[in-house]
Amino acid sequence: DDTTTTPRPGGSSMMLLPSPRALLETTASSATVALTNVRGPPHALSIHGREVRDIVPFLPPPPGIPIGCALATVGGRATISVNADAALVDADAFLAAILAHAYDLDRLAKAKAAPPGPPANSP
Repeated sequence: DDTTTTPRPGGSSMMLLPSPRALLETTASSATVALTNVRGPPHALSIHGREVRDIVPFLPPPPGIPIGCALATVGGRATISVNADAALVDADAFLAAILAHAYDLDRLAKAKAAPPGPPANSP
């Protein structure tokens, strides 16, 4: 059975909700990428006195979804991983496209934050 019986808030009548399995199958059937973000603290971490420089995330693609993409941050540094069905997607090319867009966004953000230069007609 792909439904779960749950009490309705504020009353004793019952309603049917999709089971977790049915919900996953429904959402997975329309997804092309599974994404996750593992947000770490903004400060550096250490384990037994040794600095943690990077955390490498891993998200294997769930069944029926060709790409799993994960982002992890710690101490102001970010690490991205891409895992993909090699028959459908070139994971290296997909990651290169992500990084190219990230660098473009970073460049645009820095340009927007920079103080304006002298007017074009100034000596």
